[in-house]
Amino acid sequence: LPLRRALMGLAPGPSDVFVDLGSGKGKALLVAGRLPYRRVVGVEIDEELSRYSRRNIERVRPRLRAQEVESITASVLEWPIPDETSVVFMYNPFIGQTFRAAASQIFESYDRRPRTLHIVYRYPWEHDWLVSTGRVVVDSVRPGNWPARPRWWQSGHVIVSYRVVGNAAGSQSR
Repeated sequence: LPLRRALMGLAPGPSDVFVDLGSGKGKALLVAGRLPYRRVVGVEIDEELSRYSRRNIERVRPRLRAQEVESITASVLEWPIPDETSVVFMYNPFIGQTFRAAASQIFESYDRRPRTLHIVYRYPWEHDWLVSTGRVVVDSVRPGNWPARPRWWQSGHVIVSYRVVGNAAGSQSR
């Protein structure tokens, strides 16, 4: 429910593309797939998890609204972020250098084709670094649990939605 609410808050439409980096068994793909995205893509390095995700997608396909839902087995560092991507979701799949390299790929995609691009990040361990880049602004912070617990914003269990903005020089900023 918290992820669904965070994604619905972005008002996805039939031209939007959702990408889940580190998609695991595909739970976020199923949530996004029930919304009106044009394309929903999960990228998972582990073949077994990716295969499990594909089985889950096929099991619920009749209930999916997205035009295309798929799980790809690949490293997020080698898989190019499609330039039509409008939402990148991460359930804290990696930290440190791997996170920074993945974020750089997101920013490069935005720089090639400036557009409305959101990063939805659950358990945002790399929040401080991400904000320090000057490449994102926080759009919303939501509880990661439902029902929300008292003082939920003080825990790390939050879902933060960021909007990607122009490069540090300020060009393409929106």
